[in-house]
Amino acid sequence: MATVVKAAFGTTVLSEYTQPDIEQTGHDMEEADEVDCAATRVILDSLVTKSLESDSKKRRRKECLKKVEELFRIWAQEAMKLPPASCHIFVFGSVRLNLELEDGDIDLLCSAPIMHDVGREIFFSSFPAIIEEHMAPEQIHTVTEAIVPVIKMSWRGIQVDLAFAPLDLPDPTQIENEDFMMAYDDRTHHSSAGVRNGETVVKSIPNMTVFWGVARAIKWWATRRNIYGNMYGYLGGGTTAIMVARECQKAPLRGISKIIQNFFDFYSKHLRDLHNAPASGRYVISVQPDAAKNFAPGKQESLLIVNPVYPFTNNARNVQGPTLRHMSEEFERARKILAENDLTKAETWEKLVTPVDFFKEHESFLEVTILADTNTKFGYWNGYCNSRIRMLAQILEDDLKNKLTVTLNPIEYNPSQEWIDKNKLVSDVCQTSFGTGGEEVITLGTSDSEDGEEEDEESAENGARNGAPTHNAPATPKSKKDAAPQQLEPTLPEKPTAGVHYIGLNWICTDRSNISLDSSVARFRGILKASREGMYGPIVRVVSAASIPDWVYDDPPSFEGADLSTPLRRNGVASPEPLAKPASPAPPSAVSMKRPSANPVTPPPAVAMRRPGAGVDAVPPAASPIKRPAPPPEAEPIKRSKEGE
Repeated sequence: MATVVKAAFGTTVLSEYTQPDIEQTGHDMEEADEVDCAATRVILDSLVTKSLESDSKKRRRKECLKKVEELFRIWAQEAMKLPPASCHIFVFGSVRLNLELEDGDIDLLCSAPIMHDVGREIFFSSFPAIIEEHMAPEQIHTVTEAIVPVIKMSWRGIQVDLAFAPLDLPDPTQIENEDFMMAYDDRTHHSSAGVRNGETVVKSIPNMTVFWGVARAIKWWATRRNIYGNMYGYLGGGTTAIMVARECQKAPLRGISKIIQNFFDFYSKHLRDLHNAPASGRYVISVQPDAAKNFAPGKQESLLIVNPVYPFTNNARNVQGPTLRHMSEEFERARKILAENDLTKAETWEKLVTPVDFFKEHESFLEVTILADTNTKFGYWNGYCNSRIRMLAQILEDDLKNKLTVTLNPIEYNPSQEWIDKNKLVSDVCQTSFGTGGEEVITLGTSDSEDGEEEDEESAENGARNGAPTHNAPATPKSKKDAAPQQLEPTLPEKPTAGVHYIGLNWICTDRSNISLDSSVARFRGILKASREGMYGPIVRVVSAASIPDWVYDDPPSFEGADLSTPLRRNGVASPEPLAKPASPAPPSAVSMKRPSANPVTPPPAVAMRRPGAGVDAVPPAASPIKRPAPPPEAEPIKRSKEGE
């Protein structure tokens, strides 16, 4: 069973996996030969230690978790009048496995015994207001349309995703009991799957020390090579954990160096086969045999990395043609480096994780800009557009076969206000043209839903995957307004919040005089829902390498030395004292969550790093006092039908 740590006020957190002692990791291998041991020590020095987050980031992450726990106690006990023993917070994802990187987020699941649909609605409508009132986050918004609804927030550079499950858990370890969970509906299964999947993966690993070293090295490599980011169609935390765990299962007595070699040998061939023959090359990869038996892949899914517990979803379902090809190339590059060089030399592993200089590898780029007039609106609209930008890459390759391939950069950039003003990012037309001197010029603005029919989002998304076209014919202008640019007055606020993505354009053809991207971008806009008031874009332009602004190379702002002792905020004003915690009975004996101390290591600078949101107000607007909704009536748990099993 999972180890449980009980907080003083009654919430519960599943313990994190304790980081192994790096000095002992190289000796914890039963069948490792001298080369494997020597290579493992080099890996730990040149890859693993450099991937560890700084002490400052650890302190802020711990403080953020502490504040969220306290606010959940306020919501559960004071606002909802719920028994504290049955309300829990579970840590899962990379933090649970101690695999978080410097810019990683915290994945949390809040559970409380409330009616299913009513409980979700109450949580997502009331808890964000409490967080905004007391923590003053830079950004906070809810995403309720997703399969797993979440509250997304950013606090002092720490990204947090809060999911909710209406579970009645007298014992928090019951969340791992499949018989107990059968009483709940599929929405609850999806929301709690992150916790249950993580615990199942941990139990399936023969040697956690080796797994930790390999997984950290692979995540660091994927981040440096720009193929890390699940919503962009690349590797994600869950995907990487399952892929590494499976290789550890195949060779339970091997060391870190040998497992990494096996990892690249196997997956470079597997990805190459999937890219060349998607139908015949795919099969299920999971840490549990039941996953392969119970999972039915969709027609458009190629890479199948399946979660080990119900509902057996594909962790790699976002992988599409362009990202599959890019990952295949990077895996093959890694395999060759390890096969052709001395593994006991630090230079070999440093070459493996050499950061990609994305803006020097392409001659031109597609620049996609999302804007909003407030941080909250930007958080929602930017997240919505970013989760679908991979479809634009696929549509471009569908429309321009044998003329163009694209490389999607999974890094988001926050432009300077001067750049926004200079480029006058406001237009209401879509018009693409190519200049006579090979200079691409494109002016694309916000879409107008009244000018054309909006495409069904699900069918468009399915059609955009793995090379399948979403339309049989290119879109054509429906009016004169669509056919010619118009000069419009700017409608953006003076200082909007903006995010920019770049897609590398790899031209195969030499003659581009008759090439237009109008229909491709129009189809992408058809996938997006109409933007709400105060949300703008996507604004798309083709730019040359010489036009790339300097701020893409800026380092993210540092929170080093931030005062973490500042009391929680009430109505936007710092409280004179921290919130008082009510007395609670002494918890049962439990394992401490404190990790062994590690030497602080500053990761080497990457060529291009993500910058947190710009233009953040120091103090949010005053918020109203906490409203206490009436407790919902009791209801019987919803049983899942046999058809859903």
